[in-house]
Amino acid sequence: MYYYLDISFVNQDITAALFKNHIITSIKHVFGEIAAAIPFDVVKYDPSEIRAIVRVTQDHYVKFRGSLTLAGYYQGKPCAYIVHKVSPLLLSLLGDSRTYVH
Repeated sequence: MYYYLDISFVNQDITAALFKNHIITSIKHVFGEIAAAIPFDVVKYDPSEIRAIVRVTQDHYVKFRGSLTLAGYYQGKPCAYIVHKVSPLLLSLLGDSRTYVH
C-alpha cells in the first residue's frame, strides 16, 4: 500500500531531479545512510509552483514525513516543505471537502 503526498518546496526554484535529491539528502541527514534508500517516486512535478505529488510506501511513510518536517536548509539557504494533502488514494488528492459547494 502507498501513500500519496501533495507537497511544495518553499523559498527555492529547483527542478524535479533536485527536488527528489533534496528529499533523499534530508532522509539521509535525519535517519542515516541506510534509510536514504527509502523507495519513493515523484509522480508529478509542477516547476511553476514547485509542487509535487510523491508516492511512498506505507512502511516508510513516517520516516519520509519526518525527514520533510526536519529539512531546514538547501544549498545553505533556509527552506521548508509544506504538505498540502496526504491520502492512500491518488484520486482523493483532486477533491477537497472544505471547498465543496452543494
